[in-house]
Amino acid sequence: MVFIKKYFLPLLIFIFYLSLYIHNLSRSVYAGDSGDFITTSILGGVAHPPGYPLFTFLGFLLTKLHFWPSPAFAVGLISAFSGAFTLSVFFLLCKKLSKNLIISFIITFILGFTYLFWFYSEIAEVFILNALFAISLIYLAIIINEKPTVKKFSLFLFILGLSLTNHQTIILLLPTLLIILLSPKILDLFFDHKNSNKLSNKIFKLKINNILYFISFFLLGLLIYIYVPIASHFNPIINWDNVKDIKSFLHLLLRQDYGTFNAGSFNAPNIYERIVILKTYLLYIFTQLTPPVIFISILGFFNLFFKSKKLFFAFIIGFLISGPIFITYAGFPLLGSFYLGIYERFFILSAILILLFSVYGLMLISKILSIILYKNLSINVCLCAFLIIPTMLAIYNYPKTNLSNIKVGNNLGYNFLSYLPKNSIVILTGDTELFNTWYIHFGLNFRPDIKVVNLNGIYQDRFLAPKLEAYRKQNPKKNQTEIFNDIIVSLNKKYPVFSYSIIKMNNKNISWIPYGLLYEMTDKQIDKSEFQKNVTYAWSQIYPSLNSLSDSKVIGNYALSDLPIIYAESMLATGNYFYEHYKDEVSSERWYKLALITDPTYAKTYQVIGVYDLGVKKDCQSASKFLQKSINLDPFDTTSYFILYDDQLACLKDKNAAELTAIKFSEVFKSNFSTAFRKIIKKYE
Repeated sequence: MVFIKKYFLPLLIFIFYLSLYIHNLSRSVYAGDSGDFITTSILGGVAHPPGYPLFTFLGFLLTKLHFWPSPAFAVGLISAFSGAFTLSVFFLLCKKLSKNLIISFIITFILGFTYLFWFYSEIAEVFILNALFAISLIYLAIIINEKPTVKKFSLFLFILGLSLTNHQTIILLLPTLLIILLSPKILDLFFDHKNSNKLSNKIFKLKINNILYFISFFLLGLLIYIYVPIASHFNPIINWDNVKDIKSFLHLLLRQDYGTFNAGSFNAPNIYERIVILKTYLLYIFTQLTPPVIFISILGFFNLFFKSKKLFFAFIIGFLISGPIFITYAGFPLLGSFYLGIYERFFILSAILILLFSVYGLMLISKILSIILYKNLSINVCLCAFLIIPTMLAIYNYPKTNLSNIKVGNNLGYNFLSYLPKNSIVILTGDTELFNTWYIHFGLNFRPDIKVVNLNGIYQDRFLAPKLEAYRKQNPKKNQTEIFNDIIVSLNKKYPVFSYSIIKMNNKNISWIPYGLLYEMTDKQIDKSEFQKNVTYAWSQIYPSLNSLSDSKVIGNYALSDLPIIYAESMLATGNYFYEHYKDEVSSERWYKLALITDPTYAKTYQVIGVYDLGVKKDCQSASKFLQKSINLDPFDTTSYFILYDDQLACLKDKNAAELTAIKFSEVFKSNFSTAFRKIIKKYE
């Protein structure tokens, strides 16, 4: 009965949120890494570094139960269960801190309906399982600090080890956990000490058995990493880094493909760009948690400082490290919705720590109310008024988080493959483009005749790698680029070859022609009528699915909002080809307008139209309008500034407008516009 009484409310919270999250759960592949996680789960493969063995192993088990609506749904259940379980543990943590059920309910429901937490509880990603580990470790650390036992600390270390097999960013929480656990009582688990006659003389003796016990439990948690070499041994289709020995295992574990201490394979931003990234993060947190919650958290910040210095420093250091410091250090570039979609996921942990301050903010408000009202019943009634916050969050975020009927992720994978000739080779790059196609191709066994190649992993590709290695041995003096080019050219004699991006070739007779979402490799010249015929056929297989791109508020999510860009890019490429090769202004303009309709938020479309209006139509006013729109949408693209400046100065004869463009450039890039402008002119002379 005591157990039921203690855990009845957390169980209700679990059931409520699990039902909600499963109802909204995505039946389709999402964007970013989701396709890789789902496909490796289906195939029993190894995911991208550092392997994520816990998540993919759980996904592997779930996908073997064939009564789910889709494999994407099956793997997404990990996030749904993790989200519901996280909120149950979070409620217990809030209750322990506040000793107040109303406050605990309010803060728990705020977290449950916060957009990022809610959204990522409904897709196949690792971040909500990471949140579950984070909350569980904080809760356990506080319990252990009150009354340390060997069993509790062993459980803590086991969960810590297990958490490292899911996502390595859990290490950002280690300073917080160490501060909470730092006490003489904890040291008693590690040392026996006997006092001599003098106070300063203490004889310490290690408790070897306890220490071995603790190490064993920590390693037991890490043991799930054994899934990586076991899975790799069976040579699955997706087998990142081909782990066969200690060296390759460490290569995967330490993320050496990206750089061990780098967030990804992109150029590190400068100090000014990092400041903009930090501002973006703070603004995002402020708007997502809402101003009232931030205000309550600020109250809690001061209240906790006076109540418990230990927890104050633990939580504030955890917030700073997992939030502002990590986000600024990682330096995800603000180059569009895809990168924003990458780095918004890392806000979840710091948002949770902010909400822990909110607990103490409501405690302070409760204390103030107790002075005014004197009656506990009246105080609780007043506190219940704060339930309006999670209620409004639920109403506002529900349409943005209902993923149950969203199919744009699946559609993208189908659209890369559906219209291609039989036995084609498709070379893809980019997380969403590649991983979503993997899911459709390997996971759902669509178009098995096609060879899908990862451009960034050609030496791990089952189809291409043996050919590259054999050719390398025959031609040891050639570099990797030359070898790849030669192999692709030779394959093109037998198979149609397509690529998502234009690959620079050594052979000048080879060209890449837009064909739907891809480019077709050819050594022939095609006339306009044939090109028009190919384009019409390809897009007739693609275009109907574009209707679903703007049907839902869900597309407002950063990572999903990147999907229309993929279509718009291909339309722009088609329009450019019509003009550059056939001087067909009518067709090129039509494709530019289609790109604008497909994604009216894509800066490059406005830039291309601006350049076209300026260079071809000689419409200076229209060019200025489109170029200014491009800058507003993407203030970090230098090209639009230079073209707009030239348009305003030379074409519109508006010196004041040109000077304002130069000033805006200098403010954004913290560099002299005239110097940068001269460099770009010299480059093209």
